[in-house]
Amino acid sequence: MDKRIKKKPLFVFFFISFSILILSFVGSVDKEIGEVPTITRTQQTDTSCLNGKCVTSAYLGFINYNNGSEFVPINKTIVNSLDLLYDYEVVEGIYQTYFKENPTEGQVIKFMIGSDYITYQPMALNYRNDLSQLQQINMIQEVVGIPNDNEFLYKNAYGGGIDLKYSYLNDNLREQLIINSSTDLISPEQYIINGGNPTLDLDFILTTNSNKILIDGVEWDKKVAMTTSNEVYITDEEGNELYYLKKPYAYDSNGSSQLLEYQFKKSGVSLYVIVKTPYSWLSNLSTIYPIYIDPDTGLKSPGETPPSITPAGGGSVSSSEDETIDAPKETLEKRELSVKIIWTIIIILILIFVVLLIGLDLLKKKKEIKLGRHILLAIVGIIIISLGIWIIFRIIDDLPIIPF
Repeated sequence: MDKRIKKKPLFVFFFISFSILILSFVGSVDKEIGEVPTITRTQQTDTSCLNGKCVTSAYLGFINYNNGSEFVPINKTIVNSLDLLYDYEVVEGIYQTYFKENPTEGQVIKFMIGSDYITYQPMALNYRNDLSQLQQINMIQEVVGIPNDNEFLYKNAYGGGIDLKYSYLNDNLREQLIINSSTDLISPEQYIINGGNPTLDLDFILTTNSNKILIDGVEWDKKVAMTTSNEVYITDEEGNELYYLKKPYAYDSNGSSQLLEYQFKKSGVSLYVIVKTPYSWLSNLSTIYPIYIDPDTGLKSPGETPPSITPAGGGSVSSSEDETIDAPKETLEKRELSVKIIWTIIIILILIFVVLLIGLDLLKKKKEIKLGRHILLAIVGIIIISLGIWIIFRIIDDLPIIPF
């Protein structure tokens, strides 16, 4: 019998095995590219469903907002404002914030939820003591505020090296007075020190159309000055919390923190909030500059832990306090990577196939290792068929793209 006829079954076996592998990979690629996940969102969750299986990611903070028809990801980028009274804004979020370019132009910052708002007008930076004596350091300067992504910076707002910065976060507007070096801050006069417990005071005039301000659980009557280190809540007439001022802290560049005080008082028709930082902390040798004085305005906390969620069809739950995700884009990127990996493997296997054919051709004249050649072909065929079967099961069961 012709030797070519004897060899034919082995090569047919090899060809069929390799064809199964190629078709399996192509089928896998078509399946990956042809299907797009559906995304369902709430304020604190994103659920991505594909092939009847869903994965839900839950977060401690807000990540989505309702644009009037559906929940969409919060966009924290500061853009030019459509409001004629302001220069910049962020409106694609749970709350809206408006900024003026010049910090000396009255109500510079506006924090708004629906029709409820609070505005801040930066005033002087002062030293005060227990005797209520005052030493002015500087008034807010006429500088130009610069937006950068979700941050708005008034550089040198209170003189060289003392900046005022706002950051739009998903559930709170962060305000930071930044003192870059201890030498940027003048020392208090002796009469301030002698008066006891000198503090660095950042003064603001606030306005709000909400009538109730709760300080330590008591509604402020706006007649007597009140001081607290706790959160301060702004409510509507029915007592429903609208937003709040978070506990005031200062931080240094070494990670240490100092709890501060708010003082609320009324002067004439204006309501003042004063953020008081102990000078003893500012002047301590262990305090590493730059330092950040950080009173924030935020929304009602959605909770300490994410809601209890059981993913439909299996899946996982993750959490993060301040994070946004774009599931469709991330999924498409993973698919593109999968396609590249698949075609890389196909090319490598084709090269292996060619090398094997060349090697077998070189071994034709060496009959003493004929058995070894047949064993080699059988092993390669088994491997190829096994991979092909595994990929078919992957298409059915949605296993990971690479088995190793």
